[in-house]
Parts: sequence; C-alpha cells; structure tokens
Amino acid sequence: MEQAEQDIKAQAEEEIKRASEELRRKQEAFQRQQSQQQSNNNSDQSQFDSTGLDPRKFEDACSILGVHAGNSLVEFKKAYRHLSNLFHPDKLDKFDGILKQQAKENAKLINIAWETIQKKLK
Repeated sequence: MEQAEQDIKAQAEEEIKRASEELRRKQEAFQRQQSQQQSNNNSDQSQFDSTGLDPRKFEDACSILGVHAGNSLVEFKKAYRHLSNLFHPDKLDKFDGILKQQAKENAKLINIAWETIQKKLK
C-alpha cells in the first residue's frame, strides 16, 4: 500500500515537472519572439514581464492554456480544468521548495489567463 502511494506521488511530481517545463519553454519562446519584435517601447512595464507572458492579453492567455485562439470556450475550459487540477494547492501540500513555488506561480498565471479568456469569449 505504501509503495503504491509513493508511486502515485512520484508520478504526480513528474507530471507537474513536465507541465512546468512545458510552460517555461513556451514562456521563453514567447520572450524571444517579443524581443525580436519589440522596439524601444519600455514605457508599458507589466508585472508579468519576468515570465514573458501577460495572461491579461488574449493571445498570451491562449498560449498559457495551450489552446489555439480560434477554439471554443468549451476547449478552453477543458484545458483550464486540466491545468488547474495539476497545479491545485491541495495537491501541492506534499511538495516543498522550488517545485511548490513554481506550481503556485503557474496556478496564478493559469487563473488570470482563464479570467481573460472568459471575458473575451462571453
């Protein structure tokens, strides 16, 4: 029984690590794209500049949830529920350190992105 719980915990940790890494890669790719397109317009600093994605922008919110902008609200909701389930605080109680902090930051981004999408599509 204890071995099964350890296996489940290890599997959950791996899934969170993979999802975090995928989100990080998307953020880095977006940052590279923005730095190529961006001119010397530094007057509009956002609190999300460090992540590279601003979940308050519809296109960035789509990227965060991993859904194409042309999809329906149902598809966005499905992606949101999957990601919010992965990074839910109750599932993170067993973790500590950087992994837990990363998951909390990802959960915040996911929630803000979902709010942005809801406002845009409703």
